[in-house]
Amino acid sequence: MLLIVAVVGAITLFTNLSFTGGPAKVSAAECVLTYDAPTKTLTVEPGDFPTDFKFKANVSTAETIVFVSESNSADKVIAPVNCQSLFANLTNLKHFKGLQNFDTKHVTNMDSMFLGCTKLEILNLNTFDTAKVTQMQYMFSQCSKLTSLNVRGFDTAEVLNMRNMFDGCVALRHLDLTAFETAKVTTMEGLFMDCSSLTTLDLSGFDTSSVESMQSMFEGTSNLSKLDLTAFNTENVWTMKYMFNQSGVSSLDLSSFNTAKVTTMFWMFCQCTNLKTLDLSSFNTSKVATTNGMTLMFGSTDALWKLTLGSAFTFVDPNQPGLGNPILDTVFNYNLKVNSTKWLHKTGGSDLSPIGDYEYVANEIVMNKALGTTDTYIWQGDLGDTTTKYVVQPSYTITIPATLSMSKDTPVATGAIELGAYPKLPYSAHTISVTESSTNHWVLTTPGGDNGPRYDLINDEPNGEILFTADGEQGAQVKNIYAQLQDSAHQFQYAGVYSDHINFTVQIVEE
Repeated sequence: MLLIVAVVGAITLFTNLSFTGGPAKVSAAECVLTYDAPTKTLTVEPGDFPTDFKFKANVSTAETIVFVSESNSADKVIAPVNCQSLFANLTNLKHFKGLQNFDTKHVTNMDSMFLGCTKLEILNLNTFDTAKVTQMQYMFSQCSKLTSLNVRGFDTAEVLNMRNMFDGCVALRHLDLTAFETAKVTTMEGLFMDCSSLTTLDLSGFDTSSVESMQSMFEGTSNLSKLDLTAFNTENVWTMKYMFNQSGVSSLDLSSFNTAKVTTMFWMFCQCTNLKTLDLSSFNTSKVATTNGMTLMFGSTDALWKLTLGSAFTFVDPNQPGLGNPILDTVFNYNLKVNSTKWLHKTGGSDLSPIGDYEYVANEIVMNKALGTTDTYIWQGDLGDTTTKYVVQPSYTITIPATLSMSKDTPVATGAIELGAYPKLPYSAHTISVTESSTNHWVLTTPGGDNGPRYDLINDEPNGEILFTADGEQGAQVKNIYAQLQDSAHQFQYAGVYSDHINFTVQIVEE
């Protein structure tokens, strides 16, 4: 076979070189390619495109590739069965023309076909016949300047592998995959990894019933604000490692996810700094590895204020799941006013006006989440309304035995009230306050005992309340007071020890 290479405007000598005038032609098998150096254009004429033709070594400066057909002829450039890396790493390539003349009906492998075409900006593959293709992994990976990609005509019914298919398409703003058939796909690992310019993505038609790996599937989709995955079938998935790491999504409803086979959730939501609400009510963590299976799963989720964990969810690796408290400045940026430093375990009410029983710091959620119950935790603050506070529950009254010791024989005396053992209070009960519903409650313990005169406590404390710090634990507390006692005849009683069973109102007080 005669190999002829010529560069217009220059003479390049090779063995078996001859010139015929004009742009020279390189022949390989049935396909003829012509490279024009001044325009940096590679023209491909009809014929079989050879699988072993490493044209990129000779035409690495090509900026345009043109596929042509003979006039009045249906002859096309016939793509090889194996197109793996066919145009990979043509780093100067900017344009394809005439792709309708590139016949792909026999192709079964498009692995890495356009990988690393870092100057390619527009790619319209709507005429590609992909009915026989089984491999599409890395097909467009690292096409970093690609802003427009048309794959709406793709037949993906036979595709098994979509690993990192669009990985690194950092300039791609829109991607229509609504026609994709994915029933046979077993791996979607890294499928949209670092597609950092995508703002929307419709995957409602995806059949993921055969998928085993979703590792890094949406990692680095930093401008993707919404993602509807309610149709996803994850019953065969075993890895969700890095799945949403650094994604820009603000809300994720994964309540339909079946994670019974998942062994790793390592960094799954890590660095999702816009994520506000997360529903994991269907998650089953029974197969997740106890070592590193949940490491930094929730790390740096700085805006998260609502988290739902299902009855089959437990922190199998409690040491480093990374669940923390929202960063105040970040939360303020999302119009969330923080009123406490804890998570409320919600038992009723709405998200904006929840009722709950206990407050937890993040580590307490990790340590206390048990199997058998679905639990929702709300970060305590107001969403845009500083007049409405999250409350644990309406204020309620408890009766606690108390002792009052007065120490001075003057009308305005100092004393100390000691609370006896009281029922365990919610963690969110920051304070409890004395309420006097009637007079003549306090009884001098000695010498009169319970049969002695009853006295009213005249409270000189600020706001008319005696406040006790409540830590949620049972036990006695002592509070020094500045107050008076007087009987029904308004006679003052001073030094002595008095006892009563008094009512206390349990309430939230912002600190």
